[in-house]
Parts: sequence; structure tokens; C-alpha cells
Amino acid sequence: MAYNEHLKLLSAGVASWNAWRKQDTTLSPDLSGANFSGLDLGGVDLSNASLNNANLFGANLEGADVSRAYLHGANLGNANLSDADLRKSDLTRANLVGANLTGTKLSHAVLNEADLSKRNFSKMDLSGANFYRANLEEVDFTGANVEGAFFGEARLHMANFLKANVRGANFLNADLRDVYLKDCELANVNLTGANLGGAFLPARLRFARFFGAARRAS
Repeated sequence: MAYNEHLKLLSAGVASWNAWRKQDTTLSPDLSGANFSGLDLGGVDLSNASLNNANLFGANLEGADVSRAYLHGANLGNANLSDADLRKSDLTRANLVGANLTGTKLSHAVLNEADLSKRNFSKMDLSGANFYRANLEEVDFTGANVEGAFFGEARLHMANFLKANVRGANFLNADLRDVYLKDCELANVNLTGANLGGAFLPARLRFARFFGAARRAS
């Protein structure tokens, strides 16, 4: 349950809310379970806030600072997250269907079990992000930076990693059927237990770990 005083402060407007946040940058506002559906929260400072199970469906969060926030189970469907800062935020089981992620900063974010199928992450910085059991089928990672990202048990069927930086990524037990990794340097990449059926892989595999992987690759 959100803290009523925090809800009142935010309802007074983004400008006054941000001014209040600047007074104590160590504060972690509690807005869990709150309903912000359809609201204009562009540029709002929600860093370190608790927004677990909050309803942000269709909300405008363009340019918002939501870094290090807790959004476990939050509804961000159709939300505008363009140019928003979500670095190090916990988006476990969050609904991101239809959300605008153009220019969104997601490095080191936790996106466990999120449905991100068919999204365009080309040239985005997703380094260190956690995609455990996420649905990433047919996602375009062209030119993206996923260095050190964790894709354990993720569904990546037909994902495209053309010229992506996958150095140090962990694909433990991931579904990599028909995935395109042909132009990638697989340095220190963990493919243990991954299903690589039909995958397009580099002719020269350097320092990649394949222990237990199904390597029916093209």
C-alpha cells in the first residue's frame, strides 16, 4: 500500500514533487500499488521509489528518472518510457507490452520473466541486465550492448544479435533456437545447457563454454 503522504505530494505535480525529492536524495518514496494510469509524469524523479504492483498503464514517463526503483509486477503496458532512466531497476514480472522503450536506459536492470517478445533493442545499452526466464523471442538486438547480461532460461527463439556485443553474456539453459549470433565475438560467453538448434554461430568459436549445450547449429 502506497504511503498517502507521498501520493499527495506527487498529485500536486511533477515540478513540486521533484523539488521535494531534491531536499533529501536518500529518501525512498513508497508508491506501491498506486494507480497512475494515463497520467503525465514526464521528467518525474522516481529514483529509488517503491512502485511494486503500481498501475502505470498508458502513463507518460518520457525522460523520467526511475533508476534503482522497484517495479515488481508493475503494469507499464502502453506506457511511454522513451528516454527514461531505468538503470538498476527491478522490473521482475512487470507488464511492458506495448510500452515505448525508445532510448530507454536499461543497463543492469532486472527484467526477470518479462514479456519483451518482438521488441526492438537495436543499439541499446543492456549491459549487465538480468533477463532470467524472460520472453525475448524474435527480439532485435542488432548492434546492442548486452555485455555481461544474464539470459538464464530465457526464450530467445529467432532473436537477432547481428553485430551485438555479447562478451561475457550468460545464456545458461536458454532457448537459442534459430538465433543469429554469427557476427558476434563469443568471448567468455556461457552457453551451457542452451538449445542451439538451427542457430547461426561464428565459424570460429573462441572461449565460449558449451558444456551440455545442444549444438544443432548452422
